[in-house]
Formats: sequence, structure tokens, C-alpha cells
Amino acid sequence: MIDAFLAVELFQKVYEEFKGTILPQQAGLRNLLQTQFGVVKARVAPTVRIMLDSAEQAGLFSVAGTSRMVMPNLGPKALPVPAAPAPQPTTRLEAPPRHGGSGSGGGDEDIHPAFRGLLSSLPGAGERLSIKRRKAITDAFTNIVNIVYPEDENDA
Repeated sequence: MIDAFLAVELFQKVYEEFKGTILPQQAGLRNLLQTQFGVVKARVAPTVRIMLDSAEQAGLFSVAGTSRMVMPNLGPKALPVPAAPAPQPTTRLEAPPRHGGSGSGGGDEDIHPAFRGLLSSLPGAGERLSIKRRKAITDAFTNIVNIVYPEDENDA
């Protein structure tokens, strides 16, 4: 979960900037994401919500509460969390190639780590979900899609 959280470049930058220190209130985070990190105004509020929900699911608030992101003690067998790879310069994000067929025989290396993290947090098939948890999962999916595959500004 921590790997998935830190694999999102924006989340990693916010974590690095505030790790162990008091996070700004939500209005401050929204302003920071828009002005310092260049998040489009229409995506700022959902991005803050996703980031905070993801940080909570990853356990970054388990040590000091929701006011600070602190890496939890993962025990003696835990491996260090690798830094997210440096972003490749692109002018526009392209969708990964589509693979036809039943899905067998292919790897998941072209799946964004944020999707992998969300998938790993899902309960087993057939398990019951509260309405609140179901909404959180579907909202997280929708918002990850919006972050990983941003709209063309001309489409708005």
C-alpha cells in the first residue's frame, strides 16, 4: 500500500515535503496542489481527497493521526520503500496499448501502480462492503483514472 501511494509522483512529492511535519488544512493542501504542483483547479479537491484517503489506507496516518504523514514501523522483515522512478518527459500521457483476448498470457507491467495499489486494497470477491467503503473505492478508481489519463484541455 505504501509503495502504491509513493508510486504516484504527486503523492510522493507531498509526502517528501511534509513527512513528519503538520500537514496544512484541506484548503491549504488544495492551494498547494494547484499553485506549487500544477494540478488543474477542477481536479484539486478530488485529488486532495484521494491523496488523504490513500495515505490513510497506506498507514501513513496510523502513527501520528491525520495531521502528519509518518512512515509506519513495518517490522524487521520489511524492505525499504524504493523511490518512485523519475518521470519521463512527455507532452501528453497516452493510454497503454490495448490487449485483446481473454487476458491470459499477459503481464500487468503496463498497469499504473496506483491501480495496482487500489486493486490490492479490495476485499475478496463476494465479501460485503458498506455503502461508504463501496463509494470510497469507486471514487478512488474514478479519480485515479482522471489523474493517470487527464482530459485534453480542448475537450473541456
